[in-house]
Amino acid sequence: MPIAEAKRSSKNPKEFGGGTPEGCLASEAGNNAVPAGAMIPLLTLGIPGEALSALLLGIFVANGIYPGPLLLVKEPVLIYTIYFSMLLINIVAFALLALFLRPFATIVRLPSSILGISVMVISLLGIYSMNLQVFEIGVAIFMGVFGYIMLRLEWPLVPWVLGFVLGPIIEERMRESLSMSDGNPAIFITRPITLGFVLASLLVVVIPLILDRRKKLRAAMFA
Repeated sequence: MPIAEAKRSSKNPKEFGGGTPEGCLASEAGNNAVPAGAMIPLLTLGIPGEALSALLLGIFVANGIYPGPLLLVKEPVLIYTIYFSMLLINIVAFALLALFLRPFATIVRLPSSILGISVMVISLLGIYSMNLQVFEIGVAIFMGVFGYIMLRLEWPLVPWVLGFVLGPIIEERMRESLSMSDGNPAIFITRPITLGFVLASLLVVVIPLILDRRKKLRAAMFA
């Protein structure tokens, strides 16, 4: 992890966790590296690596673009445009921060209530400007309230976003697979590749439960 590596190589590792610039730089460097890295499995295999790439996958599918190995052949201009845009965004962001860092930093002095309301108003105006439909504003407000409830209940947002976006895609692929096997679900376990994916999915669910149970048992033993 960037923060762990920065702390290991730092001359003042004890300052980490208290707002040291080294820790902030390492955190932001790792955060900025995520989108570009997540685009590789998304565009080549159609597998999102985090919430933003899952949303991008939903946008692709809504516009009739299905990421996968053939996307590199069918839509090379799209691939080049995406990565050139990401490179250009980083260059422009660096230039803006280098020139206007102090004015941008004054934003944190605004009260959080005013800043939050301003962001909400600008977001709703942007949503309405797309298709000029009030219904879309209602959907945005509903999802915002729903997200707030999830935060209050401490429910993870990323798995929900991934499930919401990938759910229809998985259902469509499942129907295609069942149609190929005349409705026989054994097709998912008779092929080595599909069997491997099924077992990997089960392990992803089961292993955290086992580890969590062991952690609770150890805590109860030493309590």
